Amino acid sequence: MLDPTLGFGGNGVGANKCIQTGPFANYTNSLGPGYLVQDHCIDRDVNDYFSNSASKATVDRCMATTTYLAFWPCIEGGPHGAGHGGIGAQVILPTPIHPQPLPLPEPPH
Repeated sequence: MLDPTLGFGGNGVGANKCIQTGPFANYTNSLGPGYLVQDHCIDRDVNDYFSNSASKATVDRCMATTTYLAFWPCIEGGPHGAGHGGIGAQVILPTPIHPQPLPLPEPPH
């Protein structure tokens, strides 16, 4: 998914963690960070530790739950959170604006 040539570009580089490869390299985004409206790059700070919460074993455990009350915190704190934490940078901020052109795992509705 983060392949620099075939995917959405690789990890961010430099102090600002801007992506330099893929279709969104050097893209200027005016939303964020957070609730701000200002021009900046799309940034990433990939973290494999957080990505591990999206493992097949974790997804299988969540899918094996029998109630929504058990499913929701399992998915939210596991695979969904792994998408945000694994990509890092602005995507991990607790705001509704996440200027990241990646299909992050979302729980089914």
